[in-house]
Amino acid sequence: MKKVILIVGLLMLLVVPPALAGGVQSDNNGNQGDIFVATGENHGKDSVGVWTDASAFKGEKGDPGATGPLGETGMPGLNGLNGQDGKDGLNGTNGVDGINGQDGVVGPQGENGANGEQGIAGSNGQDGKTGDKGDQGKNGDKGDEGKKGDQGIQGPQGRGLKDRVELIGEIRVLDTKKTTWSVYAGQDFNNNNTIVGAKFTYKLGRSYEERRLDELEAKLNARDNAQSDPIQVVPTPSGFRIQHSY
Repeated sequence: MKKVILIVGLLMLLVVPPALAGGVQSDNNGNQGDIFVATGENHGKDSVGVWTDASAFKGEKGDPGATGPLGETGMPGLNGLNGQDGKDGLNGTNGVDGINGQDGVVGPQGENGANGEQGIAGSNGQDGKTGDKGDQGKNGDKGDEGKKGDQGIQGPQGRGLKDRVELIGEIRVLDTKKTTWSVYAGQDFNNNNTIVGAKFTYKLGRSYEERRLDELEAKLNARDNAQSDPIQVVPTPSGFRIQHSY
């Protein structure tokens, strides 16, 4: 602000004194943005002036302005596309063939079978009867075992199972005090595998139901001692029931 006041004051010093002496003559050749400045030459009542580019009176460079406020945060960019799957690795080198096993020992040769008896010669006319068939001879010795063929080329490595998604149903076949026998079947939908099997469970310690039944039996026995009407706990297919004995 002080620099602006100083520039205006200088312009007034240049323009006002000649103007007091009389009118200022102009040659009317100024351009847009120029200012008219008196030269100080007086010719009677008039003074001489010229049109001057205003940039010649430009002041010193001002101080930097204050930092403006931060702009609003921009919207998040779009997610990038998924990269392509990598190529499958090369198959591993075939393993070395194993050493051929030794040939087995040749077994002894079997004995020849006995000859059949000769039939009785028939009389003239009718043919004699055929003699009995001789016993079958023993089997000959087993031939040498052939050499083992070369090992085939190793196939590509199989893919492992994916995460299993299974639905399994179980049927209890037998339930005793200490064991449970059941069978189950199911389907792994993610790997398209069928699951079947049998299950055996051995019970260690006493279960919650057994402890509750012991408590119930103790209460019933205490009630039997206090009343003349005896009460019995009778097992049923679905559990237990209380029975009064008269």
